[in-house]
Amino acid sequence: MTLKTKAVFLAAILAAAGGTAAQADDRGGCGSMAVEVHKAVEANPQSPNLEAALDEQRHALIYCSTGYYGSGVRHYSKALELLGAAKSDQSPR
Repeated sequence: MTLKTKAVFLAAILAAAGGTAAQADDRGGCGSMAVEVHKAVEANPQSPNLEAALDEQRHALIYCSTGYYGSGVRHYSKALELLGAAKSDQSPR
């Protein structure tokens, strides 16, 4: 795993950790999807879609860290799709 990938993963986890209790469910969706995408990236380092998936992961991080959790989850879902990984049952709000 590259340093850049580790940094994006860590930032996603930290972004999901902040906020109010009312946002906990939405943040949790971002946090759990961040973990799923991280695992999928590690499992598919030779994927021809890796760069596109990493771009989606970066977009998701930006949306999740600014409170747009539904958009963030959709970008994480797209990253999983690009990597051929199973999608989470998380539904964006």
